[in-house]
Amino acid sequence: MRKAIRASIISANSSSTIAKAVKGLRETLSLADMCRVDEALKTWREIKPVVLEAIDELEVTLKVLIRGDPKSLLLNEHMQVYEDNMKLITELLLSLKEASKTIELIEEYSSEFKKVYEGGEACSLLKQRAGG
Repeated sequence: MRKAIRASIISANSSSTIAKAVKGLRETLSLADMCRVDEALKTWREIKPVVLEAIDELEVTLKVLIRGDPKSLLLNEHMQVYEDNMKLITELLLSLKEASKTIELIEEYSSEFKKVYEGGEACSLLKQRAGG
């Protein structure tokens, strides 16, 4: 039970960092989707430390929960909360990592992305989808 409480405290303390990371990643990916590669990469450079911190904090929280013994929880409702938290944290962690990998690919191949986007059909299709 103590480990679950400790994980909840860590998670609560991390919530603003996680929210900033998600918001920054959403903005970065939206810019890339609108063919604005340079702006996306600028935003990524600004938000990357926050994203890495959020990933680290989620990993710590997950490790604390994994080390806990769910059988030591008093009620079935507690077990359900524990399992729900494990699932939520795992999904959020994977989402942050996947988004980061996507942006890092855009960063690594930025010149190629720009070439595709410059007057190419791919860019105009992306812009239509993005409403631009």
